[in-house]
Amino acid sequence: LMKEAANNFGQTVFLSRFRNRKVEIIHVEIPDDPRRSYFHPGLGSRPLHACSCSKAIAAFTEASFQEEILSGAMKAYTQYTTVADEVLRREFAEILMRGYAECVEEIEVGVSSVAAPIRIRNIGVTFSVGSIGSIRQFTKTTRVRIGRELIDLAEKIATVIQLSNREGLLPAALPEM
Repeated sequence: LMKEAANNFGQTVFLSRFRNRKVEIIHVEIPDDPRRSYFHPGLGSRPLHACSCSKAIAAFTEASFQEEILSGAMKAYTQYTTVADEVLRREFAEILMRGYAECVEEIEVGVSSVAAPIRIRNIGVTFSVGSIGSIRQFTKTTRVRIGRELIDLAEKIATVIQLSNREGLLPAALPEM
């Protein structure tokens, strides 16, 4: 599913999970076309206030976790990083309404990403799926289109995870993520 999306978008697609009070990118798929340039987001932890994959999860979690993010230290990685709690609180509300999160040059100037939450029945939103590209390629129109497509992809991934869990293919530790 993710490889197909990377090829359809012509951009990198990544999977993130919430675990131990952190959001980390755990899997990345790149487009097959060797003529295209792409960004690789790397693996590992992401800031909870300044990354689409983190904000996609945070916006759909309980208010207490959002308050934990808002009351913590929020580093400004670029001039576009949101560090004001009221602004981030409004952004969480927008993410809930729109169904996906954006990161527009918040961590790295010239780089943008979009991510949608993956809701797992009986667990909640512990994963997100996103795509990353240059700000030149990720225009507002492109972010909206990819954001909507990521919502559909997130539903498909959730179905696969739920079926795998029902069939006992996932480790018992999954609910702790």
